[in-house]
Amino acid sequence: MDTAAPETDVARLVKTYQAGVWRYLRALGCEASTADDLTQETFLTVLEKPFSDFNPAATAAYLRTVARN
Repeated sequence: MDTAAPETDVARLVKTYQAGVWRYLRALGCEASTADDLTQETFLTVLEKPFSDFNPAATAAYLRTVARN
């Protein structure tokens, strides 16, 4: 049985979660252009380190945390 973390498909990760991160940043009060920039920075930050997409709820929560910080 393979217990290794699943590899992250970057394109799928961005396509799946980009809109949610952007909407979260807008809900926090960011202007649209700022939310665009911070969304991009969120994914760059996450992908700089090893990251595994184990399940959608955990991934979405993690991305919101990174975006907020």
